[in-house]
Amino acid sequence: ISMRGVLPVSRTIDTVGPMARSVREVAQAYAVLAKDPAVVPEEGSALIGFVRGLRIGRLRGYFETGVDARILSAARDALAVFESAGARVRDAKVAGVADIEEALGLCVMVADAAAVHKTRLRLQPDRIDPGVRERLEVGLRRSAVEYRRATGVVARWRTTVERTFGTFDVLIAPATAFSAPKIGELGALTGISTRINHLNIPWSGAGTPVLALPAGFDRAGLPIGIQLIAPWRGEAGLLALGAWYQTVTDWHCAKPLY
Repeated sequence: ISMRGVLPVSRTIDTVGPMARSVREVAQAYAVLAKDPAVVPEEGSALIGFVRGLRIGRLRGYFETGVDARILSAARDALAVFESAGARVRDAKVAGVADIEEALGLCVMVADAAAVHKTRLRLQPDRIDPGVRERLEVGLRRSAVEYRRATGVVARWRTTVERTFGTFDVLIAPATAFSAPKIGELGALTGISTRINHLNIPWSGAGTPVLALPAGFDRAGLPIGIQLIAPWRGEAGLLALGAWYQTVTDWHCAKPLY
């Protein structure tokens, strides 16, 4: 999808991703934005054959460490749904994932953002939200050597992910490690953004398509999400898989308590 007209944050990883009430509506929006009508999935029963025999990797290690138990349970329940339809699920581990979080989230992204907004930051710092300003200032302090090292980490990570997709057709993991916090509950914007994006940042670095799906509720009645990750140019298959999941579950129709 073209980034024309979008206020950039990080030109390295910025993308446009539609949000909607269902995967089918996401696909319809994506089809228009990407000028690719072929990504809209077929209806109901036609999708069953697509799931059968699919090689799904359950991401372990980094993607389960520190994750709330109820969220892990919801992810396992989702995997059981895919298995019941004939998908082949195996554990998947990807090396170097911890390195990409630091390289991308704490160097490349903030340095890119600082480059875009450096004039406004110098001339009108008081017009920038303090939390955002803090992150931009972190970016200004990154050196060229640090940036070059970080982009090397990103390149190696993409190679690792490419090898992983030689074994699996799609990967699955929790979308976040915890449910939505209350405003101010977890501290300053910089810290909370990093914690919320903990399980998402690696895929921004890989540049792979990702689909986040509702998959349950926590004990407080707040929604839980899972993420499905597909290989490059795998949007059509990813949307078909998500659409099938929503024909056999109804989490996307349920309303949270809040």
